[in-house]
Amino acid sequence: MTASPRKSPVTMFADQRTVVTVTGSLDATTAPDLERLVADNRAPNQVVVLELSGIEQLTADGVAALVRIRERLEAPLDEPRLVLNEIGRAALAEAGEADRFTHVQHM
Repeated sequence: MTASPRKSPVTMFADQRTVVTVTGSLDATTAPDLERLVADNRAPNQVVVLELSGIEQLTADGVAALVRIRERLEAPLDEPRLVLNEIGRAALAEAGEADRFTHVQHM
């Protein structure tokens, strides 16, 4: 029996904003998917919302990916908005990055 391929927990849709929803773990395995998805699908002048309220784990690699995404977005209007649960808030605080993002309660 062969193992089925792992499905990425990263999904995306866009309207007047680009919304990326992450569930499960944002770690060394899934962080590149998130970065690529945002880079490939973000339209100019669209707000990027990273919907992370369903994450179960946010590792240092996941936090680093969020920081890189923030750094790649140039204008202040384009700064990503984060929807976080307690796990995400704690991981960002532990990394000293909590105050460097715009947090929103919901999409």
